[in-house]
Formats: sequence, structure tokens, C-alpha cells
Amino acid sequence: MLKKWGFNQVLPKETCTDEKCEYTLEKEGPGVRILRRFGGKPIVGDILAWLGGRPVLVKSRVDVRHGRAWLREFSLWIWETGVDGQGLIVGFAGTPGPDSVKESNWERPAQTLAGSVGHPDYAIGTHVVVFNADTGGGPRASEIWVEFSPYSTPDTVSQLMQFNLRCITRVRSCRDGDLMPTVLTQLKEDENTVPANPDCTADLVKHVAHLADVIGVVRVESAELTRPSYVNGPFHLRGTQLIRLVKGAEHVDYGFAREIEVDSPDHTFTAVGQLQAGEQYIFLAQTHRSSGSPMIALYPCGVLPLNHVKMAMAQESAAEDNNEAR
Repeated sequence: MLKKWGFNQVLPKETCTDEKCEYTLEKEGPGVRILRRFGGKPIVGDILAWLGGRPVLVKSRVDVRHGRAWLREFSLWIWETGVDGQGLIVGFAGTPGPDSVKESNWERPAQTLAGSVGHPDYAIGTHVVVFNADTGGGPRASEIWVEFSPYSTPDTVSQLMQFNLRCITRVRSCRDGDLMPTVLTQLKEDENTVPANPDCTADLVKHVAHLADVIGVVRVESAELTRPSYVNGPFHLRGTQLIRLVKGAEHVDYGFAREIEVDSPDHTFTAVGQLQAGEQYIFLAQTHRSSGSPMIALYPCGVLPLNHVKMAMAQESAAEDNNEAR
């Protein structure tokens, strides 16, 4: 199959075992090879796109566990001149692994929650990424994506992985929505699924606990929020201290001692009122990614009073998620 389709097999850094093996396949068009020959300079990609020879790269990854294809990814990368002047259009579909950087972590927590309520077995979104942002910024990538859980039905996977490849050869520039029209349609339907400040029922709080990348017992030193630094940006809760990590990778510095992003002041209210300085709470949070370093962002309904009932719920959700990851 590799020879028939012209793929290059990229072996993993670690040796395959009987329990697990990762296969990464790539197929690049002539434009990509020319772009690489000139060191990936944006002007070269622009010239190729203007001449109708858009650089195109197809990537696929399969993780095999105990003889079963468990995690699968497929992405299509197209160089275009229409993303803030120049950049990439990326369509991505796949099942993130337990140690993967999830595409959904580029979305604000409220957006992630809104989509997950309507379709818990997959997440969708679109965002712009600036490569090498910490060193002055490089090409921009406008990405549309879908992430599946390992339990998504074959019909759902087939429907959402419908890539429209016609824009690769047309004269007019591609847009991210052109690549995955079914995902774009579902995104529009998701816009008003969950209000900005939802009613935090027991079922919704448990759902948020499953979504959360991080669950921690946190001591709040100050309940005051700093104002957003830009229009529609998040507030910040500073001076928090992580007392106990209930869910999340223990080797990761989650930044609880620095600051936590909060999309709305209403998200800091609990069933017993507003946050109080000096008190401990259970936080349900997302490892939010932007063009810079990852931040911790609080989910709506993501602050719980610290008691036996809430702690038991948080621990149960974390245990269930850990079992699924295995």
C-alpha cells in the first residue's frame, strides 16, 4: 500500500512492541518539495500558489494497540495566500491520544462545552495558529478540525471526515470551511447550544468534569479578577495555590500558583456564592493553548465547593477518564 500510493513511512522514535505501535504516513506534492528546497520561505509558497501549484501535504497516523487500530488521524495541509496575507489552510480529523495536544484546547472552554453537549462523542472547531510565535512569528495556519472519541460511530466518522479536495486545483483561494463543509455546517448549528452562563445542574457539572483536562483542589488567595488585556479577552484570577491534583499529568506545571483564565466573572460563582479569599475549592479547568504558552482556563460551572459529595464526583470522573485512556 505504501508503494502504491507513494507514501513515506515515518517510524516512531520508540521501538514498536506487541502492545503498541505508531505508523505515520506522509505524501507531499511537488510544491512542498520546492518549498522545502528554499527553506520554507513564505514568498516561495505564495509564488507557487499564484502560479496554480499550491504546496499540498497529506499526513496520516495510526496507533495500533493489541492488534487494534485505536487512534487515527488524517490531515490535509494547503499553502494559500489568503490567510492574513499568506499561510496554511489545514483540515484535521482524528482521535487524540492521552498524551496528545488536543485541537479542542485551542478553543475557549465555553465553546468546547457548547459543542460537547450536543455531540459528546466528537469535538469540532476552527482557529488560527501562528507558528514560532515566541520568536517573532512565522506563517499563519487557519485550521478546521474534528476530534473523535474512541467510541464515535463509524457513520459519524465517515460523515465528518468528508474532505472537499476541489479547492486544491481551482483558481480562487481555499478557505478552511472549503476543506470540511460538513464540519462547518455543524459548527454553525452549535453556536447557540449552551448559553454563556448556563444553569449548573448536577448532570452538567459532571459533564464538565469529564471534559476537564485538569481537576484540582485550589486555595484562592484573592478573589479579585484582573481586567482583560484585549477586547473579548479573558479575565485573570491570580495568586491561586494547587493543594491537590485530582486529574491531570503529575509531571506538568499547571500554573495554579500564577494565574487562571476566566472567560466571565459569573464563572467564579459556586452553589454557595462567590469565591472567598482564603478558601479552598475544586476547579474544573482546560489546558488552553494559544499562539504562546499554554494557560489554565476555567470552565463554566468549573468552581465547586469543597465537600465530600463534590470530591467523590470529581474523583469518579477522573477514574473513568483514566480507564478510557488505557
